[in-house]
Amino acid sequence: YLMKDRDTKLWFEQVNDLLFHYRYAPNANYASQQSEIYGSLGSFGTGCLFVDGLAGGKGFRYKAVFLGEVYFVENHQGIIDTVYRCFTMTTRQIVQKWGDKAPAKIKEELREKPENEHEIVQCVHPRSDRDPYRADYKGMAFESLYICKSTKELISEGGYRTMPYIVSRYTTIPGENYGRSPAMDVLPAIKTLNEEK
Repeated sequence: YLMKDRDTKLWFEQVNDLLFHYRYAPNANYASQQSEIYGSLGSFGTGCLFVDGLAGGKGFRYKAVFLGEVYFVENHQGIIDTVYRCFTMTTRQIVQKWGDKAPAKIKEELREKPENEHEIVQCVHPRSDRDPYRADYKGMAFESLYICKSTKELISEGGYRTMPYIVSRYTTIPGENYGRSPAMDVLPAIKTLNEEK
């Protein structure tokens, strides 16, 4: 009945148009980042795209994640539901992102060494203590924790309604978490040619 209702059809069409509008907005950066994911899939068999809210405004921001930064885990049904990411940010970037919540030691070095790099760990996993009646991050399905490795401090705790890391795998065999790429089929030939060269 709903699929035949004109108002329902119009509502779904509006929602669809809005989603495409936000995804393909210039500041969302989707097209260029998705292109990097295709390259990663072809070369390594796995690609990881991070989807976050756009800083200071409405919309999304897409970022292709370097595979060396991420480790992911499947749940009992083979769906990726936990992602650990270790990446570097400069002192300036940390203060830009978290402001007063940034570790005191890092805020102190902002003036003297703004380009110092620090390792940040983000963990996104299903929230075990979720309260679906709460409107804040405690009511969201996924918990997100940011930890500064150098100061060993929890910078922020937040959440996402859905998994913000989209992990694509070209092909897998049973028991594999990470994908295999078309390049894996010709890897012996590539190595032989490199040796001959």
